[in-house]
Amino acid sequence: MITKHVNIVKGVDNSIFEGKNVDPTVSPLRLNVGSIVISNNSIEEATVSVYMKTFNSITKTFFNFFVIKNVKIPSGVALSVIDEELNTTDEFSLVVSSSQSCSCRLYYNTLNDDAFVKSYKNNTTY
Repeated sequence: MITKHVNIVKGVDNSIFEGKNVDPTVSPLRLNVGSIVISNNSIEEATVSVYMKTFNSITKTFFNFFVIKNVKIPSGVALSVIDEELNTTDEFSLVVSSSQSCSCRLYYNTLNDDAFVKSYKNNTTY
């Protein structure tokens, strides 16, 4: 798995993985997220949300899907907000918003898995 560290700026939507968006000319890959760990570095409690977003170039619409919403993380605490695998396509960006400055570690990989992508797209509307 790839490890990515991102400093989360409070009050801003912070992209921790930049997706490709829905584009019929590009073949998506399977995005496998092993975990997302958010550490509250501030002296105050943080309210954190993590969501997936994509832009569909065919329908010209945005799609957002919250993974967690408004979870409280006490000062000085590291919380694994996704501690089991999350599988989606790399059309989606992963975004973190927080009421306080935090740090985030993302463990992920992308792989060519046409069977998963076809099944995912057939069972998901976005």
